[in-house]
Amino acid sequence: MQDSAQLRLWIFGFQISQAIHVAARLGLADLLEEHALTVAALADRAGCNHDALLRLLRALAGIGLFAETPEGFVHTSMSRLLRRDHPHSQFLAASVYGAEHYGAWGDLWQAIGSGEAVFQQRHGLDYYDYLAHRAKVPGVYRDYQARDEALRTVAVQAAYDGCAFDGWVEVDEPNGEWVANADTYVLSHRLHRLDDAPAIAALTRCRQVMHPDSRLLVIELMLHEQPGFDPGRWMDLNSLLLCGGRERSQAGYVALAERAELRLLGTRQLSTGMTLLEFRPA
Repeated sequence: MQDSAQLRLWIFGFQISQAIHVAARLGLADLLEEHALTVAALADRAGCNHDALLRLLRALAGIGLFAETPEGFVHTSMSRLLRRDHPHSQFLAASVYGAEHYGAWGDLWQAIGSGEAVFQQRHGLDYYDYLAHRAKVPGVYRDYQARDEALRTVAVQAAYDGCAFDGWVEVDEPNGEWVANADTYVLSHRLHRLDDAPAIAALTRCRQVMHPDSRLLVIELMLHEQPGFDPGRWMDLNSLLLCGGRERSQAGYVALAERAELRLLGTRQLSTGMTLLEFRPA
């Protein structure tokens, strides 16, 4: 693809993101069965306008999400990933990230100018307080958090060959009170919410309550050190917009831990794409 064509595709990427979000929100992948369905039948099931749905599906078919046949529209391998029951389903990600996250990215200009998160200005709540509020009622936010926690637990157990941890303490509020003398502490996707000073303070609190054989598992998405496309760099921008804090490289997290008198014992790559860093008291 020529540079101009590639750049144009990226410029209009917001359209693709929203089209996928609406397809998920309508539940099209679940409504579409193994045989082809006409647009009229699919629109009736989804409760939306026939002509508008046709235009949406044709656009999505152009990028391989659903396919158009003389009998109607059918699944592709990619569209099946929007089914709720698919083992690698992206339904919840499309539903969540296409809503409030999408709106926040419209304020990127403001965030780059001020260097501050803009999410609270739109919604009146800190991002994580907002998520906790939304997760109190049944819906995609509760499901997304539950699935994320389940996938993380399975990934950690797989990384340790299924071994169970005695005295496992998961820390939700790293700057709050810590249980003393636990065998294993877990900070999962927590430190990236903090700038360096509060992150070091949280790690120091952990070090103070650990016994000599305690371990701390830090689970985060690492920034790549080499050039090229890096999901972590985009999540770093997401943090700037939504909640503050920052994504870091492995060396960055190790440097924070060393300031808190913790030494790196080892690393493990998780099936979720996250990295687990295991620390012990120095």
